[in-house]
Amino acid sequence: MRVRTVRPGQVLLFVAVMVSLFLPGCDGGSSGGRQGGSSTANPEIMRIIPDSGDAGGGDTVTVVTTGFEDDFTLSLPRVFFDSVETWVTAVDASSVDVVTPPDPNPSGTRTVDVRVESASGFQVATLVAGFTFTVPSAACLEVTPNTGTVLGGQAVTITMLGPCFLDPSDPTTVTFGGVLAPNITFITFTQLGCITPQGAALGPVEVLVSGKDASGIDCVCAQPDAFTYQ
Repeated sequence: MRVRTVRPGQVLLFVAVMVSLFLPGCDGGSSGGRQGGSSTANPEIMRIIPDSGDAGGGDTVTVVTTGFEDDFTLSLPRVFFDSVETWVTAVDASSVDVVTPPDPNPSGTRTVDVRVESASGFQVATLVAGFTFTVPSAACLEVTPNTGTVLGGQAVTITMLGPCFLDPSDPTTVTFGGVLAPNITFITFTQLGCITPQGAALGPVEVLVSGKDASGIDCVCAQPDAFTYQ
């Protein structure tokens, strides 16, 4: 009987060959792809355009992504701002258009994380501090009439851009040149009426409206030289 001696290096080579023959995918690295459906991609949110919007929500933004294996055109992803899921309005292979939700924790200007989940739920990407909710803007467009006696007592209507001042627990205030106006009443969602206070001097003054919206967020609008005391 002949006994054949084998060097240690030959044993290791033999084992490597047998492993490569009988274990799928163990071919010395030549396969390079996914095995058994496992994911090799690392999804990311590249940017959000624009990356800020009204705390009241309703802004359309684009979330640009990379690395997601699900085809967004076939299965819509889920998108969250902070903890709130929002509406997806359009998709392509690497971006998602959504409408921002209202800030779930309104406290003035605030930055939140944005998260995208694939429809399968197997891939998730988060952009930390990816979006900033800003205090709702409002503009006092016009005071009608825009002139009145310096003694005050003139009934005027202030037209605003956007129904911002609607929180009944925090009454809206109006000042003319820093002096509070009495008898404020809402005519419509974008118009309010008040009585002009007595002016400190003749000439134009700033009209400032302040209050809170239905979410409790501060709203302020000022119109320089909006009313002239005569």
